[in-house]
Amino acid sequence: MLIITVFLFAMEFTQSLKIDITQFEVYQQEGFAVSDDGIIVICDSEACNLIYLDPEGKLIRRVAGKGQGPGEFQRPGWIEWLEGEQIFRVGDYANRRFSSWTDKGKLVKENPFPKGGAFFYIGMPKHQILFSRDPAGHFEGRPRLVVYNFEGEEIKEIWDHPLDKPKEVTAAELPNNGGSVARLLRWDPRLSFGVGDGFIAVTWGESSTIQVIDFQGKQLEKSFQVELPQFPLTKEQIQDQVLEFDESYRTLLAQNIVLREFWPATSFLSVDQSNRIWAFSFQKKDGDPYTFRVFDRQGKHLGGGKIHEIPTVIHNDKLYFIHENKDEEINLEVWNYKL
Repeated sequence: MLIITVFLFAMEFTQSLKIDITQFEVYQQEGFAVSDDGIIVICDSEACNLIYLDPEGKLIRRVAGKGQGPGEFQRPGWIEWLEGEQIFRVGDYANRRFSSWTDKGKLVKENPFPKGGAFFYIGMPKHQILFSRDPAGHFEGRPRLVVYNFEGEEIKEIWDHPLDKPKEVTAAELPNNGGSVARLLRWDPRLSFGVGDGFIAVTWGESSTIQVIDFQGKQLEKSFQVELPQFPLTKEQIQDQVLEFDESYRTLLAQNIVLREFWPATSFLSVDQSNRIWAFSFQKKDGDPYTFRVFDRQGKHLGGGKIHEIPTVIHNDKLYFIHENKDEEINLEVWNYKL
């Protein structure tokens, strides 16, 4: 096995696995999850099945199938490993239910989605489900966060307030007056969430602030700044992004976007098993690395550096990635890290 070691500031990364998952006939991977023992389960939304791999990347089994019966999917949309219950849980948008699976591929139970209304799924903190109940607010910096049980019943609302408004950034505040123009890949003004043990870390795309909300106290526990690079926008780049929006949001977002000068600082937020908060920047141009920073729950900076992709899963001091290369291979990579 090829071992490559890269030193990034205070963090050390070592690649331990790289495989092409197209060999397992994965048609449309919709995320994956990893158990405490390193079992990798890939969710294939087109074939409507779950593909189990061992820690070395070898195929163990394939379970489920398309349909509405027990253990079947119609449009699986996400999968997570629940450490406390030692199960994989999969959300199926079309069947509007969750299904729970062991690391051996056995179906344990199925539960309905929350009753009524539109929801934006966020995470599963300890036997519960966290949703944003107001999808419009999710796009406007005012999340309405609601916790449900697995019977689809609301337990409590933990947040229903606007977040701090982001500070406008001007060219004069960037090095060289923001002189280097970047080709920007995406525009995503939505909130980014990372769910930890008893808290959720939130940032809005326009802001450089991470806000930590306590589940129990229903209050803002901590707010701290993230130093990540921001890149200038051109009118042409803005127009390219506007054309990609779906019709329902296009006009409203376009009116706001054309006034902005820079790409947002934070593109993605994640919380690992040790409740460390990972914040990732955007790329300056296609092929460039992402800048990232790692913090504890109180906002203490623990490390950072640059990385070739944003990991899909951070688990047991490992980063897991899935990405497609120029040869249309879909590679699964695993990197060990040390803070």
